[in-house]
Amino acid sequence: MKNPSINRRTFHQLVGGMALAGGVTNLPKSMPSAQAETLTTKSNADLPLVDCHQHLWDFRTLHLEEYQENPDSFQSASSVEYEELSKGLNIGKAIYMEVNVPVEQQVQEAEQIIKICRDPRNKTVAAVISGRPENESFVPYIKRFSKAPEIKGIRRMLKHPDTPPGHCLQPTFVKNIQLLGELNLSFDLCFKPEDLMDGVELVKKCPDTRFIVDHCGVGDPKWYFNSSRQAKKQLNQWKKSLNALSKYKNVACKISGIVARAPEEWSAEDLQPMIHFCWETFGPDKVVFGSDWPVCRKRAELDEWVNALREIAADYPREDQQKLFSENAHYFYRLDS
Repeated sequence: MKNPSINRRTFHQLVGGMALAGGVTNLPKSMPSAQAETLTTKSNADLPLVDCHQHLWDFRTLHLEEYQENPDSFQSASSVEYEELSKGLNIGKAIYMEVNVPVEQQVQEAEQIIKICRDPRNKTVAAVISGRPENESFVPYIKRFSKAPEIKGIRRMLKHPDTPPGHCLQPTFVKNIQLLGELNLSFDLCFKPEDLMDGVELVKKCPDTRFIVDHCGVGDPKWYFNSSRQAKKQLNQWKKSLNALSKYKNVACKISGIVARAPEEWSAEDLQPMIHFCWETFGPDKVVFGSDWPVCRKRAELDEWVNALREIAADYPREDQQKLFSENAHYFYRLDS
């Protein structure tokens, strides 16, 4: 990781339209003009974090093909290790995110994470568990676990070969996502960027269900610095899809995941354009933070990612930072109920 600081010149190039010498025009709508004179980083380390995307696993009990293929990077992901690595980062709470377990292990995963959430020694207080809404068996499964207050939602990974485009628009799938809304549970959207418009159609059909777009729509921050026609096309399509999703009041965007796709020698400057776009597009009331630990370790340790995000966010109004870091999580994941 390079120095995460964002210098003044780079900041101007990325967010555009600022003229410090003769006054300020076209400031991002979330940035107060009083800060335009200096753009110096202000301390926000005192603001507590709710980590909305924490993975935990034990290869001895769960079969996780996706992660076991990379044993050097993902050999462990325990609550004990997370507690140790998060010291000094002011992470007060964490929400477990499912890890794409096989169908036959979904009940085991749910039972294990409920037990972890109920242990007061852990920061993990809530969970989004795995589910297969395309199956009729989903109904008794989710009704059973909806009774556990620790269970806040479901995620079905929609970026793998077993979920081709249109998979989430099958009638049974849609009906079961509507059921989540009836049960006051959320659904995390995790698509390949080119399939995000399927998410828009799903949201349209499920107005009473809360949705969270994982990993900034699985965008690649390198698109912003790649002049190729293909990269520009991908960036524009991603922006179009996120713009469409942002129009719905029941959809939030999770600022997570992108550090794992950053360049090898990355800095906060590499992440800032994508984070800024998501923040501006969804607005300060509909963004949440997620570490994506330990997947973030492809490029960054937990503290490196947290500190880079704090630095990027430091020039936004403090009340907006609070919303990103913790307050919005309480609403979208019902942490107070």
